[in-house]
Amino acid sequence: MKPYTHFLIHHLQEEKGYGPKQISEKLNIPLRTVERHLALPKTLEVKSSCERGSILEPYKEKIENLLKDNLTGMQILFRLQKDGYQGGKTILHDYLRKVRPPKKEPFLTLKFDPGEMAQVDFAECGLVRAGNIRRKLYAFLMTLGHCRRIFVKFIMRMNMEHFLSCHREGFEFFGGVPRRIMVDNCKVAVLHHDNIYTPAEINPRYADCAAHYSFVVSACNVRSPNEKGLVERSVGYLRTSFLNGLDTSQMSLLAINAAVREWQTVTADHRLLARMHQTPMQLFPEEQKAMLPLPLYPYDCSVFTHVRISSQCRVSFQGNLYSVPMKYAGRMASLAALPDTVRIHCDNLVIAEHKRSYERGKAVVEPAHDVELLKRRKRATKAKILELFLALSPKASDYVEGLRSRRPDADLHLARIMALTTTYPQEQVAAAIDEAILASAYGAEYIANLLEMRQRCREELSPLHLESKDEMLDIEIRQPDLNVYERK
Repeated sequence: MKPYTHFLIHHLQEEKGYGPKQISEKLNIPLRTVERHLALPKTLEVKSSCERGSILEPYKEKIENLLKDNLTGMQILFRLQKDGYQGGKTILHDYLRKVRPPKKEPFLTLKFDPGEMAQVDFAECGLVRAGNIRRKLYAFLMTLGHCRRIFVKFIMRMNMEHFLSCHREGFEFFGGVPRRIMVDNCKVAVLHHDNIYTPAEINPRYADCAAHYSFVVSACNVRSPNEKGLVERSVGYLRTSFLNGLDTSQMSLLAINAAVREWQTVTADHRLLARMHQTPMQLFPEEQKAMLPLPLYPYDCSVFTHVRISSQCRVSFQGNLYSVPMKYAGRMASLAALPDTVRIHCDNLVIAEHKRSYERGKAVVEPAHDVELLKRRKRATKAKILELFLALSPKASDYVEGLRSRRPDADLHLARIMALTTTYPQEQVAAAIDEAILASAYGAEYIANLLEMRQRCREELSPLHLESKDEMLDIEIRQPDLNVYERK
């Protein structure tokens, strides 16, 4: 018997004065149904579905045990049906709503003093372009506890050198260091943390960074992400406000970080905080004033590993090869990895430094490293010399084309120009090639003459403009007359 229908029938009779037949026609229900409702009192006692009968009584103990295993309502229903339960799911679900413990843990909104604390976290954010391949994209976030200001840095690896470098950049971005950093139990920060009764074992390298900046590491309890809810909300805000609709797979890491830095300063810093009725930038001066000062020197975030230099003068690191000078072939060396740089040390010296590659199977080569090796190889391939030459300058390919159209021994000239990189810096050779193209001077002798002239004339007066290649061969080095530039 539906309570609403029962009430409506009595209402039409008492307030409208309708008879049973009129009510039947008005509500389109059988006359006998109307008469049955009118024979009952206007007010009915309505029982909830879970109170009807005792069909659940034999199963309540089993239901309590199943709830301890965090089973869903449908899973509990299937288990009960196997034991002979013949009732409906509505009765069961009504009962479960009464007895099931709340899903969300109660929590208090915490307030932090200025400079007291910051929370950090990683977040996976899709893909990013790295050369000709795509790699996973991660975001490092640091959120200040008092003003809620956010620092974001996108990276391609969640390893130690990136973790430490992001901390350093975050501190420099804020212009100070929070007294306490709250982290989860990722391995770069925490080695072991069994339960709330035992202190977390902090990663020694992270502890060393904390000692350098004088902050205290505070690790969350295991499986308790709500303890660092500030940075968790920052991750959600980053996804909805910045990443939503952005195809990062078509962007470089440099472009993404430039875009997010603009988003931080234009949008995130000026969002209105609901509970505080202020923006992060309005609260930040007070926070910054209370933070620890930056140390005199930034922390060295390099991660070192031992490597062997191959006979090809190459060092292998994370799927890529990096060149070193020939004299160190076959030696053991130490490789220092930073997010953007790879440095190779031997005999307490930095013997090579390269831009770090995140591609796969790429050879990162300094042309000067291979010149001596090529000079010792009588059968050095023309292709290898050409590869090294093209790496000197963006315009090197134009010079090769012009050289081959004018010189029958073009390959010999290329080898001689490459040999010049053992005497002159690479950027000087590249500049000489660019200037020789303007003068249509194609040959190793022109490049050598330009380099010698520039070395002798250290005080450059103005760009040298040559009309023909013959003028380049007849260059006379003498004291310049500055008055010549005043003539019209």
